[in-house]
Amino acid sequence: YPTMAEFYAGKTVAITGGTGFLGQGITEKLLRTCPDISKIILFIRTKRNTDPKERLKQLAMKPAFDILRQSQPNFHEKLSFVSCDLEADDLGLSSDDRRTLRNEVNIFIHSAATLKFNEHLRISYEMNVLCVRRLLKLKWNNLQAFVHVSTAYAHVDRKYMKEEFYDCGIDYLDLEATLKWLGDDAIEKLTPDLLKTRPNTYTLTKALAEDVICRESGNLPTCIVRPSMIIPAWQEPMPGWCTNVYGPTAFIIAYGKGLLRCCLADREINADLIPVDFVVNGKSSDQEIMSSETARKSTNIQIYHINSSTTNPLNIDKLSKYLVAYSTNPIQPACLLIKNKSVYDYSVFALQTLPAHVMDTCLSLANQKRQFVKLNGKIQSGMEVMGFFFTTNFQWDRSNADRLLQAFQPGDRKMYNLDVRVFTWKDYFMTYISGAKKFILKEE
Repeated sequence: YPTMAEFYAGKTVAITGGTGFLGQGITEKLLRTCPDISKIILFIRTKRNTDPKERLKQLAMKPAFDILRQSQPNFHEKLSFVSCDLEADDLGLSSDDRRTLRNEVNIFIHSAATLKFNEHLRISYEMNVLCVRRLLKLKWNNLQAFVHVSTAYAHVDRKYMKEEFYDCGIDYLDLEATLKWLGDDAIEKLTPDLLKTRPNTYTLTKALAEDVICRESGNLPTCIVRPSMIIPAWQEPMPGWCTNVYGPTAFIIAYGKGLLRCCLADREINADLIPVDFVVNGKSSDQEIMSSETARKSTNIQIYHINSSTTNPLNIDKLSKYLVAYSTNPIQPACLLIKNKSVYDYSVFALQTLPAHVMDTCLSLANQKRQFVKLNGKIQSGMEVMGFFFTTNFQWDRSNADRLLQAFQPGDRKMYNLDVRVFTWKDYFMTYISGAKKFILKEE
């Protein structure tokens, strides 16, 4: 295989979700390591009265691009956008933009998805499943690789997951037809029966999206990347870099600030966390392999797990100890790890809900705005979602991901590293917490 820089030379890449955490990482990595890349087209929707052109300008000024800006001050000239609405039947694309995508794009990376795990099924299906169907129907003329970002938790009805397709037991076309004629309230009532042992609509719709790719990708050279829970960067684009407080990061910040007193978690369970730069490396490099002549002739769609517990496990007990060790909160964080749901519910009421009401009462008496009950509600809503992953052990096969790494040129093997054994969690969490303070809390 050629080097990644050689492969991407002269190519046009399109990315959905390019303004998000993962999308920023992918965009920065490609621009920094592949100087001869032709262009990166980002799918951008109008947001909060800010048009896509202005959002692209704002994106180029984000911290993710600080280092790139020093070495390539004109990197923004290789960025362009198409205005879109991924929930619309036509993806919200103009005829000119649709023509550009069909004729110019060589590599397509689909990383956009709803970020709410417990989103209403209609919305989750629209964004995570229907969007994939619409993208596959764009009639790409020069596409060499279609890369779909799924999740390692797409098939959580299984305890051991291989890098292969699984039948999720629901035909997405039947579900799509049902969603068209059922009202929102009826869908809410039906959802638990559809989920069965799944914890939320996110995992279900991600599994259905994989079915779409399996059945509708046709002759497109396609691969699916399944990352576990994505957390701040280990090294790139800079140590500790992050942009949001979704998933584990929200709880780690709440833990460090002494706001999280009870956690629904089994201390022996592995928390499968993966720094964003390893996920970026997987998504930036697998298309080079997928677009090879061998892959184009193959009927198999390649699937890659990008996770940590297979080769560098971290259990909840060690995670909590690292957080305590690196906390600078004058009130030492003390969080009970409770795996029994009934005991957890009682403890939350006594240690979080009741104190939150007391604190808000004190604020009201002092003519200040109440805030702790609302904050506690958000924390507990999130914990209800994450508790499933912190109390259930899963195992993943990584054979394809390991073979992918070995197929790289020696220089690329280091630059696009997928081996999480290169760092220790003890050292990483010092970087993690520093990054959360700098990029999320804006603390020195």
